[in-house]
Amino acid sequence: MNESRISVRYAKAAFETALEKGVMKEVGEDMAIILKVSHSPDFRTFAGNPAIPPSKKKKIFHTAFENKLNPVTFSLADLVITNGRESYLAAIARNFIALSKKELGITDAEVTTAVAITEQLRSSLKTVISDTFNTRAEIKEFVDPALIGGFVVRIEDNLFDASVRTKLKKIGKEMGSRAETD
Repeated sequence: MNESRISVRYAKAAFETALEKGVMKEVGEDMAIILKVSHSPDFRTFAGNPAIPPSKKKKIFHTAFENKLNPVTFSLADLVITNGRESYLAAIARNFIALSKKELGITDAEVTTAVAITEQLRSSLKTVISDTFNTRAEIKEFVDPALIGGFVVRIEDNLFDASVRTKLKKIGKEMGSRAETD
C-alpha cells in the first residue's frame, strides 16, 4: 500500500472519530501542531528510527505533547505508532486538515503579489473568492517582486494570473510572432 492511501485511511478514521465526538476543532489544531513538528529533523529521526520500540515511541510522544493534545489525537498517534506508521504522521495530519476544511466549507487560496497587500485588499479578495467559489476563503500570502505588479491567485486547480510580468511576456511573444510574419 502506498503512502498516500495509508495516510488518507488514518486521516479519514481520525476525522470520523473527531466528528462523532464533536472535537473537530481541537483535533484540527492538534494536527496543525503535529504537521509543524514533523518538519523538524529531530522528529524525523525519532519517527524513522527502527531501534526505538513502539512502546518507547508512544511514551516519548505522550511526554512531548502532555496536556497539549486531545485524547482523540493521542489515540490516533498510539495506533499509528503501534502499526509502525509514525513516518506517515505529517501526511496524515495534512490529509486530516484537508478533510476538515472541506467539511467546514473552507478553501485555501494562495495570493502572490509584487508587494505586501493591504488589509482592505485582503478583505476584498476574501469576499470575491468566497462569492465566486461559494466557500469561505483562507488566504496564504506570498510576495514575489519579480511579478513587477498585479497578482497571481491559485485556488485549488484554478490559476488567475494578472501579473505585469505575464502581460509583458504575452506582449513580447506577440511582437516576436508579428516580426516573423512581416
